[in-house]
Amino acid sequence: MAFSMVINQSLVARTFGTYTLQLFDISQNSMWVPILGVGLLIFAFIVNISDNRFIQSFTSVISLLKIIELLVFAGVGLIIANFSLQPAESSGQSPETTVTSFIAAIALTILSFKAFTTLTNQGEEIEKPKKNVGRAILFSILISLFVYVLIAWAVSSNLSIDEIIEKKDFALAAAEPVLGNLGVVFTVIIAIIATISGIIASVFAVSCMLAMLTDMKLIPHRHFGMPGNIQRHTLVYTIVIAMV
Repeated sequence: MAFSMVINQSLVARTFGTYTLQLFDISQNSMWVPILGVGLLIFAFIVNISDNRFIQSFTSVISLLKIIELLVFAGVGLIIANFSLQPAESSGQSPETTVTSFIAAIALTILSFKAFTTLTNQGEEIEKPKKNVGRAILFSILISLFVYVLIAWAVSSNLSIDEIIEKKDFALAAAEPVLGNLGVVFTVIIAIIATISGIIASVFAVSCMLAMLTDMKLIPHRHFGMPGNIQRHTLVYTIVIAMV
């Protein structure tokens, strides 16, 4: 579990590199992908060793900006579709739905809820956690549900199922046929902001969880001469392993 959460940081960081290169029309196989990913992890480490007030303000502003951009994307798509309720239709032969694809879809849905561990793992940093952690998760689910329903409505109203499938490799890449190149740039910027905010919050949450497991004697620990508390050390381990 510990390593899967650390590896997840590297996957998100690599996603950041992939999206960023879309702005410069560089191949996804370029060495710049891991280089940008490592750079993001270093940036996340610098933010996480900063003052707690700065971390809170920085992540709050980025998260708010991300939500606003997603709402703008959904709003523009709905305006173009004239708020049509017509569902996406297939213009050709769509791939047949199989048990495997159904299970994969469920797995992705469950994975999306993995982000809520970011809230639970920060329980010690939250005022009145017994009350506020539950509230935070509830509000997060409601906001996410509202935003994603609007995006799904906007995309399915503008594109056919075949066009959506064609753009499946990149989240929100369906903006290209609807909004053109400007839409691609806009959605790539959203994705970049999302990965930056996700990494910063997730790295902190994972380091807190590893510190807790270390205190419970479930994970061995070595200081290696580093100053600071165990959480600071697990933050270093998380970043270094993810970078490797």
